[in-house]
Amino acid sequence: MITLYGKNNSSRFRRLILSPRASSLRAKHGFTLIEIMVSVAIFAVIMVVGVGAMVSMTGNYRIARNNKEVHDSLNYALELMAREIRLGTEFEAGATNPASISKDDGSNEDTFGFITSGQFRGYVMYGVDSGALYLNRAGAHDPTHEGISYLTDPDLVVIDDISFTVTGTDSVGDGDYRQPIVWIKIQAYSPANPDLISNVQTLISQRAIDA
Repeated sequence: MITLYGKNNSSRFRRLILSPRASSLRAKHGFTLIEIMVSVAIFAVIMVVGVGAMVSMTGNYRIARNNKEVHDSLNYALELMAREIRLGTEFEAGATNPASISKDDGSNEDTFGFITSGQFRGYVMYGVDSGALYLNRAGAHDPTHEGISYLTDPDLVVIDDISFTVTGTDSVGDGDYRQPIVWIKIQAYSPANPDLISNVQTLISQRAIDA
């Protein structure tokens, strides 16, 4: 054991304790158990928050993508319908047979028929079957165009409700000077998100002058 006496020796002792070599010896002891536990806890909290945010963002992206698919499918179907309806005549709300269309007003019907003068010509009826929007064509000049075809894919979009409202089908001779129009409203959802309901609607006018 070394014993240091006197004022000078005391100063030498303090210099020894505070020397870089003594500090480096202290630093080699590393972190304490409490410091490690606190660091691990902070890291775990950061990871939980980060993973939760990433899962939430992924879920929101999936919902937005499915919703976009629904709107894209409905807008595409409505555009196809509008192109042919504008060129049609004899609008009938609540049509039951595409081969016998007779113009008639109606409100909130689930089917709609008319006579088309487009490239296919003949009779056309729209409706919904098992969640899919369909077109039923009859009396076409080309028989290969007749029959039922679907405008939407039920694997991507399910039509929950459809409504056709037709006005102005009476002739001018009967005192009706309104041009025939059809208002289409569709309610649909994605099979992946049945609780997220989308609604689209459009108003289409007959292009030919109503006689």
